[in-house]
Amino acid sequence: MSRPPRSSRSRPASGLRISRRQMLFGLGGMAAAGACMVSGVGGALVLAALSRSGGSILPTQASLPTSAPAVASPTVPLPVPPPIISREAWGGLPPNHAAENETGFYSPDNVEGWYTYSMPLADVYQTLVLHHSVVYHGNDLATMQAIEKLHRVDRGWATIGYHYLIGRNGGIYEARPLTVRGVHVAGHNTGSAGVCLMGNFVNDDLTEEQRGSTMLLLQWLTALLPKVTHLAAHGEFNSDTQCPGSHLYPFLDPAAAQLGLLRGTGGYQAPADATPAP
Repeated sequence: MSRPPRSSRSRPASGLRISRRQMLFGLGGMAAAGACMVSGVGGALVLAALSRSGGSILPTQASLPTSAPAVASPTVPLPVPPPIISREAWGGLPPNHAAENETGFYSPDNVEGWYTYSMPLADVYQTLVLHHSVVYHGNDLATMQAIEKLHRVDRGWATIGYHYLIGRNGGIYEARPLTVRGVHVAGHNTGSAGVCLMGNFVNDDLTEEQRGSTMLLLQWLTALLPKVTHLAAHGEFNSDTQCPGSHLYPFLDPAAAQLGLLRGTGGYQAPADATPAP
């Protein structure tokens, strides 16, 4: 299961260290917000998206992944996340640590167990990986619940294998905590962050809301995780899958260019604090 750092930085007269990536995030966030037609209150996109999708649970605030370790120097503030619908807000179930294929917790003798990173997240992640859900059940909330059942029951994982999902109406949903190793890329889960877009992009196109929210989320992750260097598709790691679909692949190159990332799998290496599971 399962990053050459970029260090170009500027030092303002005040002495505060601000990275190029944080500057990119600030500028890119405004651009992506415009693409999403976000204005005024930051959570308007998510609230409107759930309203249009028939979702019955509306988040009251954006949420960071729970219990996330510090990822930046105390002198540099963490980047502000986009509006994220927490697991609690969409009704996610607690992880099932008796799951058949992700039983118990990680140890050298149980390398496929639930693994919480002991390193700061800034030292863990080097690659962002995009997926598509294939399934869609009429609205985003119903699709989240269906994917949870698929991963927990049918595939025997403790919870959803992706870290985040992005709905057809632009809602950004927290799934597996970012502090925990995902289950989304065979052989390369340790150290890769999984982002799944709802829909079947073999046949369908991204919606404009989905496109804008995806950029907002990727910009935040890129700023939050300074050693991330690459953006990849699931199928570039595992050639036996069409994921994330031919209609999503054209999105990847311009997205990576805007984020200041390289494309493909070349930056991947598992972090030092866990043994990659087969």
